[in-house]
Amino acid sequence: MRRMIKNQWNIFPLSLYSYMTALAIGLLMACSSSRPKSDRQNQVANSKEDAAKMAGPRQSGVDFIASGNLPSAWSLYLDFDKDFRFYGDAKEVYVSNAVKPKLANSEKQVFEVNTTVGKMLITVYATSCEQGQKVDVDIAGKLYSGCGSYQVDSRLPGEWTLRFIDQELLDDKDYPNGLPVIRIDEQLTSGQVFDGCNQFRVQVLNQGDRIQLSNWRGTKKSCPAIKTVVLFQTWLSEKLVNIRLEEDMLTLYLQNDSRLLFRKK
Repeated sequence: MRRMIKNQWNIFPLSLYSYMTALAIGLLMACSSSRPKSDRQNQVANSKEDAAKMAGPRQSGVDFIASGNLPSAWSLYLDFDKDFRFYGDAKEVYVSNAVKPKLANSEKQVFEVNTTVGKMLITVYATSCEQGQKVDVDIAGKLYSGCGSYQVDSRLPGEWTLRFIDQELLDDKDYPNGLPVIRIDEQLTSGQVFDGCNQFRVQVLNQGDRIQLSNWRGTKKSCPAIKTVVLFQTWLSEKLVNIRLEEDMLTLYLQNDSRLLFRKK
Protein backbone atom coordinates (compact mmCIF):
# COMPACT_ATOMS: atom_id res chain seq x y z
CA MET A 1 0.00 0.00 0.00
CA ARG A 2 2.75 2.44 0.85
CA ARG A 3 4.48 1.63 -2.39
CA MET A 4 1.34 2.34 -4.39
CA ILE A 5 0.86 5.70 -2.68
CA LYS A 6 4.49 6.56 -3.21
CA ASN A 7 4.19 5.74 -6.90
CA GLN A 8 1.06 7.88 -7.19
CA TRP A 9 2.89 10.86 -5.69
CA ASN A 10 5.81 10.29 -8.03
CA ILE A 11 3.53 10.23 -11.10
CA PHE A 12 1.57 13.38 -10.24
CA PRO A 13 4.50 15.83 -10.26
CA LEU A 14 5.55 14.56 -13.70
CA SER A 15 2.04 15.10 -15.09
CA LEU A 16 1.90 18.57 -13.60
CA TYR A 17 5.29 19.40 -15.08
CA SER A 18 4.15 18.25 -18.57
CA TYR A 19 0.99 20.33 -18.28
CA MET A 20 2.86 23.46 -17.22
CA THR A 21 5.39 23.01 -20.03
CA ALA A 22 2.65 22.72 -22.65
CA LEU A 23 0.89 25.78 -21.24
CA ALA A 24 4.11 27.86 -21.39
CA ILE A 25 4.72 26.85 -25.02
CA GLY A 26 1.14 27.78 -25.90
CA LEU A 27 1.48 31.20 -24.30
CA LEU A 28 4.78 31.82 -26.07
CA MET A 29 3.22 31.00 -29.45
CA ALA A 30 0.27 33.28 -28.73
CA CYS A 31 2.57 36.15 -27.83
CA SER A 32 4.58 35.60 -30.99
CA SER A 33 1.46 35.72 -33.17
CA SER A 34 0.30 38.95 -31.52
CA ARG A 35 3.54 40.85 -31.98
CA PRO A 36 3.25 44.26 -33.66
CA LYS A 37 3.14 44.29 -37.44
CA SER A 38 6.26 45.10 -39.35
CA ASP A 39 6.65 48.52 -40.92
CA ARG A 40 5.85 46.98 -44.29
CA GLN A 41 2.62 45.43 -43.01
CA ASN A 42 1.63 48.70 -41.39
CA GLN A 43 2.28 50.57 -44.64
CA VAL A 44 0.03 48.18 -46.58
CA ALA A 45 -2.68 48.44 -43.90
CA ASN A 46 -2.51 52.21 -43.96
CA SER A 47 -2.68 52.20 -47.74
CA LYS A 48 -5.86 50.14 -47.68
CA GLU A 49 -7.29 52.41 -45.02
CA ASP A 50 -6.51 55.47 -47.14
CA ALA A 51 -8.10 53.88 -50.16
CA ALA A 52 -11.23 53.08 -48.15
CA LYS A 53 -11.53 56.75 -47.27
CA MET A 54 -11.89 57.48 -50.97
CA ALA A 55 -15.29 55.77 -51.03
CA GLY A 56 -16.94 59.19 -50.98
CA PRO A 57 -14.62 61.11 -53.31
CA ARG A 58 -16.66 64.31 -53.67
CA GLN A 59 -17.03 64.54 -49.88
CA SER A 60 -13.28 64.09 -49.58
CA GLY A 61 -12.51 66.87 -52.04
CA VAL A 62 -11.20 64.55 -54.76
CA ASP A 63 -11.52 66.14 -58.21
CA PHE A 64 -10.34 63.38 -60.51
CA ILE A 65 -10.23 59.58 -60.17
CA ALA A 66 -8.47 57.14 -62.49
CA SER A 67 -7.75 53.42 -62.40
CA GLY A 68 -6.54 50.59 -64.58
CA ASN A 69 -5.07 47.10 -64.78
CA LEU A 70 -2.01 47.70 -66.94
CA PRO A 71 0.56 46.50 -66.07
CA SER A 72 -1.22 45.70 -62.78
CA ALA A 73 -4.11 47.07 -60.74
CA TRP A 74 -3.68 50.75 -59.79
CA SER A 75 -5.71 53.81 -58.84
CA LEU A 76 -5.09 57.55 -58.81
CA TYR A 77 -6.82 60.33 -56.84
CA LEU A 78 -6.22 64.00 -57.66
CA ASP A 79 -7.29 66.72 -55.24
CA PHE A 80 -6.20 69.93 -56.96
CA ASP A 81 -6.36 71.86 -53.68
CA LYS A 82 -4.42 69.33 -51.60
CA ASP A 83 -2.53 66.33 -52.96
CA PHE A 84 -2.15 63.62 -55.60
CA ARG A 85 -2.31 59.97 -54.47
CA PHE A 86 -1.27 56.90 -56.45
CA TYR A 87 -1.97 53.37 -55.19
CA GLY A 88 -0.26 50.41 -56.82
CA ASP A 89 -0.51 46.68 -56.12
CA ALA A 90 -0.38 47.15 -52.30
CA LYS A 91 3.38 47.73 -52.53
CA GLU A 92 3.41 51.15 -54.14
CA VAL A 93 1.88 54.23 -52.54
CA TYR A 94 3.00 57.65 -53.71
CA VAL A 95 1.68 60.93 -52.32
CA SER A 96 2.69 64.40 -53.47
CA ASN A 97 1.46 67.95 -53.12
CA ALA A 98 -0.97 69.09 -55.79
CA VAL A 99 0.51 71.04 -58.70
CA LYS A 100 -0.80 72.90 -61.72
CA PRO A 101 -0.48 71.28 -65.15
CA LYS A 102 2.97 71.39 -66.71
CA LEU A 103 1.21 71.28 -70.08
CA ALA A 104 -2.45 71.93 -70.90
CA ASN A 105 -3.97 72.05 -74.37
CA SER A 106 -6.95 70.71 -76.28
CA GLU A 107 -5.36 67.25 -76.49
CA LYS A 108 -4.09 66.59 -72.98
CA GLN A 109 -3.08 67.81 -69.53
CA VAL A 110 0.27 66.78 -68.05
CA PHE A 111 1.13 67.00 -64.34
CA GLU A 112 4.65 66.40 -63.05
CA VAL A 113 5.42 65.67 -59.38
CA ASN A 114 8.26 64.13 -57.42
CA THR A 115 8.03 60.84 -55.54
CA THR A 116 10.42 58.79 -53.43
CA VAL A 117 11.49 56.79 -56.50
CA GLY A 118 11.63 59.62 -59.03
CA LYS A 119 9.34 61.77 -61.15
CA MET A 120 5.68 60.88 -61.66
CA LEU A 121 4.12 62.13 -64.89
CA ILE A 122 0.32 62.07 -65.01
CA THR A 123 -1.22 62.56 -68.46
CA VAL A 124 -4.96 63.04 -68.85
CA TYR A 125 -5.93 62.85 -72.53
CA ALA A 126 -8.96 64.40 -74.18
CA THR A 127 -9.38 61.01 -75.87
CA SER A 128 -12.33 59.13 -74.41
CA CYS A 129 -12.25 55.55 -73.16
CA GLU A 130 -14.67 53.17 -71.45
CA GLN A 131 -14.82 55.15 -68.19
CA GLY A 132 -14.15 58.76 -69.12
CA GLN A 133 -10.77 59.86 -70.46
CA LYS A 134 -7.59 57.98 -71.27
CA VAL A 135 -4.94 58.31 -68.52
CA ASP A 136 -1.24 57.38 -68.38
CA VAL A 137 0.89 57.49 -65.23
CA ASP A 138 4.66 57.22 -65.67
CA ILE A 139 6.56 56.60 -62.42
CA ALA A 140 10.32 56.51 -62.86
CA GLY A 141 9.93 54.90 -66.28
CA LYS A 142 7.20 52.41 -65.33
CA LEU A 143 4.02 53.14 -67.30
CA TYR A 144 0.49 52.56 -65.98
CA SER A 145 -2.49 52.96 -68.32
CA GLY A 146 -6.20 53.23 -67.68
CA CYS A 147 -9.19 55.55 -67.64
CA GLY A 148 -10.34 58.39 -65.42
CA SER A 149 -13.00 61.05 -64.99
CA TYR A 150 -13.57 64.32 -63.19
CA GLN A 151 -15.94 64.16 -60.25
CA VAL A 152 -18.90 66.50 -60.76
CA ASP A 153 -21.48 67.87 -58.33
CA SER A 154 -25.10 67.15 -59.24
CA ARG A 155 -26.14 70.43 -57.59
CA LEU A 156 -24.29 72.55 -60.15
CA PRO A 157 -26.78 72.49 -63.07
CA GLY A 158 -29.45 75.20 -62.93
CA GLU A 159 -29.80 78.98 -62.87
CA TRP A 160 -27.57 81.02 -60.59
CA THR A 161 -28.11 84.73 -59.92
CA LEU A 162 -25.22 86.93 -58.78
CA ARG A 163 -25.94 88.49 -55.38
CA PHE A 164 -22.56 89.52 -53.95
CA ILE A 165 -19.19 90.66 -55.28
CA ASP A 166 -16.90 90.03 -52.34
CA GLN A 167 -18.85 91.55 -49.40
CA GLU A 168 -20.88 93.96 -51.54
CA LEU A 169 -24.57 93.17 -52.03
CA LEU A 170 -25.67 93.99 -55.58
CA ASP A 171 -28.36 96.66 -55.85
CA ASP A 172 -31.07 95.92 -58.39
CA LYS A 173 -31.18 99.63 -59.30
CA ASP A 174 -27.65 99.39 -60.70
CA TYR A 175 -28.72 96.62 -63.10
CA PRO A 176 -31.68 97.89 -65.14
CA ASN A 177 -31.49 94.87 -67.47
CA GLY A 178 -31.47 92.43 -64.56
CA LEU A 179 -28.85 90.94 -62.29
CA PRO A 180 -26.06 88.82 -63.85
CA VAL A 181 -26.95 85.15 -64.26
CA ILE A 182 -25.17 81.90 -65.08
CA ARG A 183 -27.21 78.95 -66.38
CA ILE A 184 -25.65 75.50 -66.58
CA ASP A 185 -27.33 72.62 -68.41
CA GLU A 186 -27.95 69.18 -66.93
CA GLN A 187 -25.13 67.60 -68.94
CA LEU A 188 -22.61 70.12 -67.54
CA THR A 189 -21.27 70.76 -71.04
CA SER A 190 -22.94 74.03 -72.05
CA GLY A 191 -24.80 76.99 -70.62
CA GLN A 192 -25.63 80.68 -70.85
CA VAL A 193 -24.16 83.76 -69.20
CA PHE A 194 -25.81 87.16 -68.75
CA ASP A 195 -23.30 89.73 -67.49
CA GLY A 196 -25.89 92.43 -66.77
CA CYS A 197 -25.66 93.72 -70.34
CA ASN A 198 -25.04 90.95 -72.89
CA GLN A 199 -26.25 87.39 -73.33
CA PHE A 200 -23.75 84.64 -74.19
CA ARG A 201 -23.80 80.96 -74.97
CA VAL A 202 -20.80 79.18 -73.45
CA GLN A 203 -19.16 75.80 -73.17
CA VAL A 204 -18.87 74.44 -69.62
CA LEU A 205 -15.95 72.40 -68.30
CA ASN A 206 -16.37 71.12 -64.74
CA GLN A 207 -13.27 69.61 -63.11
CA GLY A 208 -14.32 68.75 -59.58
CA ASP A 209 -14.04 71.97 -57.57
CA ARG A 210 -13.14 74.02 -60.65
CA ILE A 211 -15.15 75.32 -63.59
CA GLN A 212 -14.34 76.98 -66.89
CA LEU A 213 -16.78 78.91 -69.08
CA SER A 214 -15.29 79.16 -72.59
CA ASN A 215 -16.16 80.09 -76.20
CA TRP A 216 -18.39 83.03 -75.26
CA ARG A 217 -20.67 83.91 -78.19
CA GLY A 218 -23.42 86.50 -77.92
CA THR A 219 -24.51 90.10 -78.14
CA LYS A 220 -22.10 93.04 -78.08
CA LYS A 221 -23.97 95.94 -76.49
CA SER A 222 -22.05 98.65 -74.62
CA CYS A 223 -22.87 99.13 -70.95
CA PRO A 224 -19.98 101.09 -69.37
CA ALA A 225 -21.88 101.75 -66.13
CA ILE A 226 -22.31 98.06 -65.33
CA LYS A 227 -19.18 96.86 -63.50
CA THR A 228 -19.79 93.14 -64.05
CA VAL A 229 -19.29 93.48 -67.81
CA VAL A 230 -15.54 94.08 -67.50
CA LEU A 231 -15.27 91.73 -64.51
CA PHE A 232 -16.83 88.80 -66.37
CA GLN A 233 -14.90 89.38 -69.60
CA THR A 234 -11.54 89.83 -67.86
CA TRP A 235 -11.63 87.34 -64.99
CA LEU A 236 -14.35 84.79 -65.81
CA SER A 237 -14.34 84.27 -69.58
CA GLU A 238 -12.02 81.38 -70.57
CA LYS A 239 -10.59 81.17 -67.02
CA LEU A 240 -10.45 77.99 -64.94
CA VAL A 241 -11.70 79.14 -61.52
CA ASN A 242 -12.23 77.43 -58.18
CA ILE A 243 -15.79 77.01 -56.97
CA ARG A 244 -17.58 76.16 -53.74
CA LEU A 245 -21.12 74.84 -53.38
CA GLU A 246 -23.09 75.21 -50.16
CA GLU A 247 -26.81 74.44 -50.25
CA ASP A 248 -28.25 77.02 -52.70
CA MET A 249 -25.11 79.18 -52.84
CA LEU A 250 -22.33 78.98 -55.44
CA THR A 251 -19.07 80.89 -54.92
CA LEU A 252 -16.60 81.52 -57.74
CA TYR A 253 -13.06 82.47 -56.74
CA LEU A 254 -11.58 84.61 -59.50
CA GLN A 255 -7.86 84.91 -60.21
CA ASN A 256 -7.85 88.59 -59.15
CA ASP A 257 -8.86 87.42 -55.65
CA SER A 258 -12.48 88.55 -56.10
CA ARG A 259 -15.34 86.33 -55.02
CA LEU A 260 -18.65 86.10 -56.87
CA LEU A 261 -21.48 84.72 -54.77
CA PHE A 262 -24.49 83.36 -56.70
CA ARG A 263 -27.83 82.15 -55.35
CA LYS A 264 -29.75 79.37 -57.08
CA LYS A 265 -33.13 80.33 -58.45
